[in-house]
Amino acid sequence: MSAMTSTHSSNDLDVTESELNLQIGYFLLDRLGESRFQDFALTIGRVLKKQPLSRKDLEVIYEVESLFLEELDSSTRSGALQSAIDEACERLCLDFESLGQKTFH
Repeated sequence: MSAMTSTHSSNDLDVTESELNLQIGYFLLDRLGESRFQDFALTIGRVLKKQPLSRKDLEVIYEVESLFLEELDSSTRSGALQSAIDEACERLCLDFESLGQKTFH
């Protein structure tokens, strides 16, 4: 994520990329809970190492993406993450958007 600079009335408040990432981390930890946050951290580790993603990985990415869209009006899907999603969906014959649909039995 790129660095973001904000201005607050007469006070200039510079938010560095590191601070922004920390704030995003706290946001995700709060919304996902510790266990699911750890799942997401492991998934991102696989993306960074260019390892294949599983369906479980895609599900946690979908959950985080939904949070970003609904609460932050933003997206996590770009670059390496989008490429990893595309590769996994093709390999697993899945539609990423369908991961959010509940199946009733």
